[in-house]
Amino acid sequence: MRPTSPTSVSLMFEQAIVSDQPEKAQQLMTPLTRNTFTRTDFNALRQYIGGGRVASDFSTLKTYEVLTFGNGHSVTLWITHFNNDGIWEIQRIIKGSTFSSDDQ
Repeated sequence: MRPTSPTSVSLMFEQAIVSDQPEKAQQLMTPLTRNTFTRTDFNALRQYIGGGRVASDFSTLKTYEVLTFGNGHSVTLWITHFNNDGIWEIQRIIKGSTFSSDDQ
């Protein structure tokens, strides 16, 4: 698998956590995130899985998009493929806050 979509990056990141490979997790990060991501951070993520289980036993993948308006305010949209007609829909709107310029 290659990191060619948000979904593939998420699945590869999950596999790196499950297989205890922090270096593979870091390869999927931007340089800024990679440089601040520590083994302690990685171990905290590993605690979420409980150890020893297969990724598909406990993980789900949801699609979110952050919509940032011109004034800096944002909302997060939970996007779902709720039915099989090929149409994606908004499942939930999560109110956001103001992003700083480096988050956009």
